[in-house]
Amino acid sequence: MGVTQNVTLINGQLYLNAIPLIPQSETTFESTGAVAEFFLDANGKVTRLVLSQTEGAATYDPKR
Repeated sequence: MGVTQNVTLINGQLYLNAIPLIPQSETTFESTGAVAEFFLDANGKVTRLVLSQTEGAATYDPKR
């Protein structure tokens, strides 16, 4: 995986690098071959993203 993952919200649909994410819970989503889990602080702000694939997991911190 690359160093940067781009997450966007377009017309109510969440995308990871232009691939739609399918909600499994409020913070966990599935996409093609991966599970994306967002971790939130007490205010509901994303503190990190963990992408899990068969090769392993990678953690990403948001750019501010």
